[in-house]
Amino acid sequence: MGGRRPICLLIFCLLLAAISSFADAAAQERRLALVIGNGAYGTGEPLSQPVSDAAEVAAALERLGFVVDLQTDLGQSGMEDALRAFGYAAPNAEVALVFFSGHGIEVDGVSYLLPVDAQLRRERDLIYEALPVDLVLEEAAQARGLGLVILDASRENPLAEGLRQTLGPIGAQRIVDGIGQIAEQPSETLVALSTRPGTTSIDGDGPTSIYVGALLTHLEEPGLELDFLFRQVRDSVLEATQRRQEPRTYDALGAEPFYFRERPNRPPVIAEIRPLEVLDNAGPTPLGLPLPSDPEGDRLVVEVTGLPERGVIRYGTRALEVGNRLEVAVLDQLSYEPDPGQAGDAGAFDFMVEDAEGASVGAMLPIVIKSSNRPPVVAARQILEVSAVPLNLQTPVDLDGDRMTVRVTALPEKGVVRDGGRIVKVGDELSPMALAGLMLVTEEGGAFGTFGFDVIDERGARSSARLDIALSTTFERGTGRPAGAGPSGPAVVRESPSAPAEQRVAARPTAPEPAPPEASEIVPEPAAPEASPAANGTVAETAPAGQEEPSAPLYRTTRLSNIRAEPRVEAKRVATVPADTVLKVTGQADGQNWYEVETEDGQTGFIYFALVQPVTISAVKAKLPLVRSSGEV
Repeated sequence: MGGRRPICLLIFCLLLAAISSFADAAAQERRLALVIGNGAYGTGEPLSQPVSDAAEVAAALERLGFVVDLQTDLGQSGMEDALRAFGYAAPNAEVALVFFSGHGIEVDGVSYLLPVDAQLRRERDLIYEALPVDLVLEEAAQARGLGLVILDASRENPLAEGLRQTLGPIGAQRIVDGIGQIAEQPSETLVALSTRPGTTSIDGDGPTSIYVGALLTHLEEPGLELDFLFRQVRDSVLEATQRRQEPRTYDALGAEPFYFRERPNRPPVIAEIRPLEVLDNAGPTPLGLPLPSDPEGDRLVVEVTGLPERGVIRYGTRALEVGNRLEVAVLDQLSYEPDPGQAGDAGAFDFMVEDAEGASVGAMLPIVIKSSNRPPVVAARQILEVSAVPLNLQTPVDLDGDRMTVRVTALPEKGVVRDGGRIVKVGDELSPMALAGLMLVTEEGGAFGTFGFDVIDERGARSSARLDIALSTTFERGTGRPAGAGPSGPAVVRESPSAPAEQRVAARPTAPEPAPPEASEIVPEPAAPEASPAANGTVAETAPAGQEEPSAPLYRTTRLSNIRAEPRVEAKRVATVPADTVLKVTGQADGQNWYEVETEDGQTGFIYFALVQPVTISAVKAKLPLVRSSGEV
């Protein structure tokens, strides 16, 4: 008897030391766990997986911040000591968790966890050799926040079979392998079972059981709330066992969520921000900023970190300052008011969006101020076909009421423009009112070319205008142009008894200006030979003696030119002809600046009017080059 006391005292001291150590650790940490794996049972075959189950679960819980007491192959006294130490520390922990893998048994609706030295020769041995699940649950429920009990103990149990034999056929019906239904549990606790009550689990062939494998898969997954985590475990086990094993949970939990591993707080999200463009005379203009959002739904706050160099950002009538903090909903109520007359880059509105957990994201709104000054309004381009009349130009209008100046940029090639008694020259500046009184004075009975001018307001806005002039005493019927002349070319006038003695005056708007010929259409133009003036100032076309006058007007190319299949630059190229090639003009494209021509070797097509000039019969006789197709398309 005397030898027993020192041994018992030593065991008691070791137990107190374990309890004290466990309690100190739990006081420092908010999470506490007791993990037991029993596999070396003396009755029946040992279990291979519980020790591995316990080791894997303990390692995962330690990674999740738990202080873990890992115990394996415990007998009755060892299980009682481990649970007692856990119970002492649990009240100081925020979360207290018990995990058990091994054999369990249910008798008369009461579930027990079995130590490895259990024999169960009679029903009353459960009191001495087994640990009631209710006791385990009560110890875990002492935690300040949450108590958890996870049991993988529903295997086929040889101890249960031996107990059935001792009770006979009727008594055996009161015994069930594994853990039964948890009828009641303390508040803020949860019990998770590896399978439904009254059924046994499937261990599988792996180092851990199917249930523990599913638990480990989801235990460390970020952002899984406790209830959803065990639902994920259930679905994984059902899939792995072809729906033969269905885990169950029983809980008495409130609305406070619990996560083994919370999802990392993600920063707020802001959609693309487009630069703000405003006129310099605009009033308060909404910024048009998209409202930020938070992936976790946290409350957001906006802090002003930078303001534009020019103009004011306002919230209502209040001008914002750097450092102001605003609710995120206020962003769509902010406006910008520019400084009048200050066009250009105004800088940027910078701000930061922060959530309740401290995650933040910065954003910037560039602001550009555009000038509101509009250029003067002038009449559309016109063609004036006159002999000698006022140009009748419209007086320009400035929509902003600015003062304007007219500057001459181009004069007709033939003819003189006068402002009263003064001859107008390129570069002269006129008043807008003077445009209406300008006069065109003809030279040798005609005038052609372009009169151009710019209208400039006092703030530098500019518009350009031009007036195309073609003046002659004879006009081709239905064209509005001098006979044989392009829009800006000289007129070839035949003497005709029916020509009126007085000069004719015609003014009309110009047709839409054709697209310029492609680069290959235009080459440096050689100086054109001068035509001999006739007595009336026109170019006289006279057939030499012995030569008949051609039935169609003859024109000469002024440069290397292309003949097209249709009257447009994009049309197929029929032929390429050199400068000074004589072409027969057989018609004109209606309303377009293209002539229908025929070459000496019979090829027909269209040529742009600016590439040819009319010629005399003597010029035709002197130069009749052979026109050959280039073969290009």
